Amino acid sequence: MLLPAFRQMEMPWVILRLGPHRLALSAAWVREMAVLPEVTVLPGSMPHLRGMVDLRGEAMPLMDLRRRLGLPSLSHEARKLTQDLSRQEHSHRQWLKELEEAVSQGRPFTLELDPGQCPLGLWLMRCQTRGEALAHLSRLESPHHQAHQAAGEVAALLAKGRNEQAAQALARAQTGPLARLLRAIEGCRRDLRRPQREIALVVQNEDALLALAVDEVEAVEPLEPSGVRWSQADMGQLNQNLLAGAAQHPESGKIIFLLDLELLLDEGRRLIPETLPAEP
Repeated sequence: MLLPAFRQMEMPWVILRLGPHRLALSAAWVREMAVLPEVTVLPGSMPHLRGMVDLRGEAMPLMDLRRRLGLPSLSHEARKLTQDLSRQEHSHRQWLKELEEAVSQGRPFTLELDPGQCPLGLWLMRCQTRGEALAHLSRLESPHHQAHQAAGEVAALLAKGRNEQAAQALARAQTGPLARLLRAIEGCRRDLRRPQREIALVVQNEDALLALAVDEVEAVEPLEPSGVRWSQADMGQLNQNLLAGAAQHPESGKIIFLLDLELLLDEGRRLIPETLPAEP
């Protein structure tokens, strides 16, 4: 796929994240970046048009770049993470119940003790999220590890037939690391329910002005747009029609998709006439 004329323009590029994907656009098109302000919703608008925002006294349409590229919205992703976390909490409570029953019955505990191999640990490793959601989930790692360490001590005592000491160790764990993990899960779920912070990336050309809602802006740096080919696996749900090409990050080698801003700005120019009622 050929790149448009802006391929020949001077760099750098603004590299942004949407979920697990990195995308880039030439900094020559970017007027400013700001924490997303309050949005005025436009009834009956297209799903990817969030509404209007006012930045420095200038009103402009706000496009949800996730929705426009075929990805779930940030709020939808947060709801799914919350639901998944609740399922993992249920699984861990069942794991804890089995530990308690093993102690009460004086028998070995046979469930997974490695925090990296239990369902919650595997889920945390596989989560493809970034930004605030990732920060919230990362807070579970330490209490999760400590809970498994405490359970390992209880299981070791059971294996040696030291049942009374195992019961004492379990009692300490229930008010210590096991309780802290459950509180951390509840706190994480509460934080995921709150609105996630987004960035408004304002882009413009001669006759169009548009704000793009993105998860985060990662860097502004040079890139070498090239004939990198990508597969459907690389793209995931991304709408290929809105991609002008790809580049490889010079350090990580990961694919960065280049947005077709001419197309997006043309859409932005037409958004308001299609959305607002005509004046009498």
